[in-house]
Amino acid sequence: MSQRERVPLSVLLFNEGDCWIAQCLEYDITSQGKSPKEALEGLGWILGGHILLDKQNRRKAFSALGPAPERFWKRFKNGIPLIDPYPLTLPIVSPDLPTFEKDVRLAT
Repeated sequence: MSQRERVPLSVLLFNEGDCWIAQCLEYDITSQGKSPKEALEGLGWILGGHILLDKQNRRKAFSALGPAPERFWKRFKNGIPLIDPYPLTLPIVSPDLPTFEKDVRLAT
């Protein structure tokens, strides 16, 4: 059995008006929801969509995406670490999916 690729995933959670935003830092992907849980669930769906699209186009997952802007990295550095508040749900199941190592922080 081959070992699954481990992918670090830094996520900044912050509130903007009536929405919660989940901003991925390694890949400039954003999701929003009415709650932190909804925002993180949406992020999982978007990540899954990128994995499928990249697989279909025969390229490494997320290779077409750049990192988030520096302002999010600074907010993340000063954020409050959360102990894996919600599991990351991907809309696909496959043994060759990477294992995401999440670091979720709440913006201050």
